[in-house]
Amino acid sequence: MSGFIDLHVHFLPGVDDGVRTDAEALELLRGLRALGFERAVATPHIRSAYFENDREGLLAAMEAFRGAVGTEAGIPELGLAAEHHLDDRVFHRLLEGEGVPYPGGRAALIELPEAQFPLALDARFFDLQLRGLRPVIAHPERYLPLFRSSDAIRPLLERGA
Repeated sequence: MSGFIDLHVHFLPGVDDGVRTDAEALELLRGLRALGFERAVATPHIRSAYFENDREGLLAAMEAFRGAVGTEAGIPELGLAAEHHLDDRVFHRLLEGEGVPYPGGRAALIELPEAQFPLALDARFFDLQLRGLRPVIAHPERYLPLFRSSDAIRPLLERGA
């Protein structure tokens, strides 16, 4: 078993509620590699009032981490994106090119409020698509609207999620 890609892992030390140290990050990454993951994409939170990360800070944190691990054997290839909580501020930053989409720049990891989807969610997904970003929904298993009705995901899928 090999060839897996982990598209949502919090291995970048000290930037959110994920690992705290380089040693913890290396342990996590070695475990992923042992399971057959060839690539892991760090997806630290960008969430107003909780994790005030920005593009430049996350790029610098990733560069520092790469420097710390050097040519460490036994870990997957590393990538960087962000888990964008879709509040007004983060949404507008993402539209303005200040987010951190997946490598290649064509998709962005989106975290939604768990209890109720925003009324303008359809329009927001449309706006992301107009800017060439396909929304990738983080943690669909956590969203109450999807528990209430499996049809609740249909509009999201129709918008390219």
